[in-house]
Amino acid sequence: MLSVRRKWRWRKPLFLVFLFAIGGCTFNGGTLTALATHNVNIPVQPMERGLEGRDCIYFVLGLPVSGSLIPNLQEAEDRAIAQSPEGNAMQDVALYVDQTWFVVGSSVCYRVRGDIVRIAQQAPSVGQSGPGVRQ
Repeated sequence: MLSVRRKWRWRKPLFLVFLFAIGGCTFNGGTLTALATHNVNIPVQPMERGLEGRDCIYFVLGLPVSGSLIPNLQEAEDRAIAQSPEGNAMQDVALYVDQTWFVVGSSVCYRVRGDIVRIAQQAPSVGQSGPGVRQ
C-alpha cells in the first residue's frame, strides 16, 4: 500500500494542471453600433461597394509584437469606412478572421468587407429631451 505522501505526490501535479485548465480570458474585440440577424431595409444607396478594412496582430515566437493580444473589429470597420470620406456606415458586411503562420511567427487579422453608405442623422423633434438636447 502506498503511503499518504506518495499518493499526494501524483495528485498535486494533476490538481495544478486542472486549476490551470479551468482558467480563461475575455477580450473586447470591438463594438458594433447596429447588428441584425436578418435582412433590414436601409433606405440608402451604397456609395462604394465591396470595400475592405482590416486590423492585424503579429506574433514572433509566440509573443505579440504589435501592442495588443487580439485584433480590433471596430478598427477594421473604421479603416473600411475611411476609404469613402462621405460614408458613415456599412451594410451587407462580411467578417473574416485570417490566421497566417510564418517560420518564427504568426498573424491574426479581422477583415470586414461591405458596402459603404451614408445614413442621415435625424435632428431631435421639438419637445424631445435627452442627452445632448437643449431646450
